[in-house]
Amino acid sequence: MNKIESLKGGSMMNSINLGDKAAILLMLYNAAIELLEEGKTALEEGQVVEKGAYLSKAHAIISELLVSLDVNVGGDLARSLEDLYIFMMDQLMTANMHNDTKPIDAVLSVLRTLREGWEGAVSAERARVAQEYVRRVESAA
Repeated sequence: MNKIESLKGGSMMNSINLGDKAAILLMLYNAAIELLEEGKTALEEGQVVEKGAYLSKAHAIISELLVSLDVNVGGDLARSLEDLYIFMMDQLMTANMHNDTKPIDAVLSVLRTLREGWEGAVSAERARVAQEYVRRVESAA
């Protein structure tokens, strides 16, 4: 068992059994983005301690996203997300150690792209469910 697999047993996301995991995922992406924006601002203003706190919290969110992945269910998508999450965590370590905003920008770019993709998927699913509901109501009448 590798380190990632050993962490999955205690994952907060794995213990959440809600119908709308996509909404939770979007909230986590939004929180990480906000923390990274704050961390970048703190770094630019020379507030090294605050920068470290913001980046550490964003790192923790991404770590939780990583350990919540299930490649048995998500297949190639989960493996791709795993690679992205590891990349982002590495970038945040680099940003924190070297007081560099470029790795933060890279992580922000990836997170924003992921958020946009999931927002689109959620919207499409909600539209599909609404259409199915209308179809059932019309066929029952």
